[in-house]
Amino acid sequence: MGRVLERLALTMADDRNLTVHTYNEALAQAIFARLGGYAQLMGKVLGRMSDEGHPL
Repeated sequence: MGRVLERLALTMADDRNLTVHTYNEALAQAIFARLGGYAQLMGKVLGRMSDEGHPL
């Protein structure tokens, strides 16, 4: 994975941890706005796993 994708993956994990017990509307909206990028990232990860022959 490139540096940009690695950083995005780490940010996604951080955001997941922040949302576990948050009741902060502004934080929730900010994370919601990033979900599209996270979906694209996970699609790339899934594609790479499939290309390398890893079972899903």
